[in-house]
Amino acid sequence: MVLGEFVEYLRRKRDYRQQIVHVEHIPARTARYGNLKRPLPTALQQALSESGTERLYTHQAQAINAIRDGQNVIVATSTASGKTLVYNVPVIESLLADPRARALYLFPSKALAQDQLRSLRQLTTHALRNLAYGTYATRFHLVLVGLQALLVNGVGLRRDSLAFGSSCWQREQDLSASRRTRHRGN
Repeated sequence: MVLGEFVEYLRRKRDYRQQIVHVEHIPARTARYGNLKRPLPTALQQALSESGTERLYTHQAQAINAIRDGQNVIVATSTASGKTLVYNVPVIESLLADPRARALYLFPSKALAQDQLRSLRQLTTHALRNLAYGTYATRFHLVLVGLQALLVNGVGLRRDSLAFGSSCWQREQDLSASRRTRHRGN
C-alpha cells in the first residue's frame, strides 16, 4: 500500500474522521553537508564510516562545532535527520579523550532509551567496541562493570545509580577489559 492510499484508508475509518486536518507532500531536497572545525579522532571517524556516515549534514556539523565550543545546543529537526549523531559524536569523542569521563543520557521513555542504545551499538560495533555502556544500571553495575555511558529514562534513573556522585562512576583499576566487554550493553 502506498502512502496516499494509506492516508485515504485512515480518512475513511470512522475512528479517524475529523482527526486528519492537513496532508501535504514535501518534495525531497538535495542534502547539504558541513565541515567540522577540527577532525574527529581516527577511531570515531572510522566508526562513522563503517556505520555508513561518510559526511555530516550541515545541522550536525554546526551543532557538534557548537558543543565542542562549550555552547548549549538544541536540535529540532524532522524524524530520521541524524539528531542522534549530534550528541553521540561529542560524547564518544570525550570518552575517547578521557577514560575517566562519563555520560548520562536521559530519555523520556524506556522505548526511546532502548532505540538510542541500538543506535549506539551500531556505531560502536567495530572501531569503538571497547566503550562500555548500558541502560538502567544500578550503582553496583556502574562501579563493577565500569560503564562509561548510561542511557535511562526518568523511571530508570534510580537514586542508587547516582547516590555517591562521581564515585559511582569511578572505573575500578583492577577490572579486566574482558569483564567490561562481557557486561557491555546491559
